[in-house]
Amino acid sequence: GAIRAALKKMDYEFASGAQDDSSRSLGYMLQGLDRDIEQEIMDQKKSKQKSDNIYKDEISIYHGRELDEAEKDGFIQELLRDHNPENSIIRKTFDGIEHSKVTCLECNKMYQEFSTFQMIDLALVSQEIKL
Repeated sequence: GAIRAALKKMDYEFASGAQDDSSRSLGYMLQGLDRDIEQEIMDQKKSKQKSDNIYKDEISIYHGRELDEAEKDGFIQELLRDHNPENSIIRKTFDGIEHSKVTCLECNKMYQEFSTFQMIDLALVSQEIKL
């Protein structure tokens, strides 16, 4: 009751009973925990007046070719470091990295992107569920 009411204040569409309510509520709780942890870390570092951290959520590569494993690992490590500079346990535990590739059908050049995510929504299809 109380958690649902608090979440409904943050998002008026929450509590509609839709299937995505559970994933959105988990997302809100993880974001809140992450903010609280980062705020605690920042409070402990009061000696610094301004944080020099730059948060990065994606890296795009236009090499036009497939990356080898060492290059992929390098980009993944860079994104992990830059996405989570405060070393948040929430981000370390719940965030992931997606690697997508698109190849041009005309010139065969490849575009690649590494991007972070916290949740992946998957539609569940069942013959037994009738809405």
